[in-house]
Amino acid sequence: MAFETTVSAVRAESPRVGNSIELYDLYQSTGGIDISRRTLDTKLLEYFGSDLLLLSGTGVACLLVFRSKASSLLRL
Repeated sequence: MAFETTVSAVRAESPRVGNSIELYDLYQSTGGIDISRRTLDTKLLEYFGSDLLLLSGTGVACLLVFRSKASSLLRL
């Protein structure tokens, strides 16, 4: 249930960049206890396939963005 709620939130907010801490907080607030933050990132990538990008750096939260929206949201 908590994972499905998180997936729905990612879909609903597809035009924006999300971060892994916010998504994990949502997962936990909806009763999620079985998945760690890193595992949640991996499961979201598996669920959405190649359209979801995970941008990460040492010491900062990962950013999740849909590939189809990345060029309009990020300056790379």
